[in-house]
Amino acid sequence: MIMPLGYDPSSIPDSGGGRVQPGTYAYMVAEAVEKKFRSGSFGLELKLDVLVGDRAIPVYERIAYKPNVMWKIKRFAESAGFDAKNSPDVHQLVGMQGRAEFVKDSRGYLELDEFLPKEETGAPASFPARVAPVAPAAPAGDDVPF
Repeated sequence: MIMPLGYDPSSIPDSGGGRVQPGTYAYMVAEAVEKKFRSGSFGLELKLDVLVGDRAIPVYERIAYKPNVMWKIKRFAESAGFDAKNSPDVHQLVGMQGRAEFVKDSRGYLELDEFLPKEETGAPASFPARVAPVAPAAPAGDDVPF
């Protein structure tokens, strides 16, 4: 006896799926940590949630605190809306939004090409509540306080 697969065929969208194409997208800083990289350099590691349609795609960026790459901090500040000369606390970066140009890496995934200053792009697109990061709920019956 032939049995069809157990999904609802009417739930299949007409489009979607596949890899995200390079382009200019809004981002929100989901995580920001200062750390020492494997190279021995100290710097900022960012997890950006990149708004593509109604999805938030994670993209990671590392910026070493070296004189020859401090322009990246300046461009990030101009894009996210803070004063690079009056550095905020690393935790204050979380939730900041801007726009950036993204390209594909060698495996076909998005990677940051360049932060775009707000003056060039205007205000970033707002992140709808459905794609904003949400902390996972504790499993039912889990009473561990940490």
